[in-house]
Amino acid sequence: LDLGLQGKASLTAAMDHLIDCLCDGIVPPEWIRRSSPSLRSLGPWTADLGVRMAQLQRWLDNFPAAPGCVWLAGLFHPQAFLAAILQTHGARNGWPLEHTTATAEVS
Repeated sequence: LDLGLQGKASLTAAMDHLIDCLCDGIVPPEWIRRSSPSLRSLGPWTADLGVRMAQLQRWLDNFPAAPGCVWLAGLFHPQAFLAAILQTHGARNGWPLEHTTATAEVS
């Protein structure tokens, strides 16, 4: 995109569409397909993405320790995270997965 804007490459239809979305404050559909679903406009969407990425970075910085607190809504696929917790704890304790449950405290 940068080369196209500098005139060093031809702008494709996809690049033109991206420019239109950014100028209109709309999250490009290509970005939505690779992230979590959202109805937010571009500004709030990018701010939310930054917070989500910061949570993931904190996990990486403290790896392999498990996080003590998780912002579930900030995950890209919270159901998979919860399923992984059940599978890990069930396997660690020798429990069948169908008998493993989770409880949550909302704060």
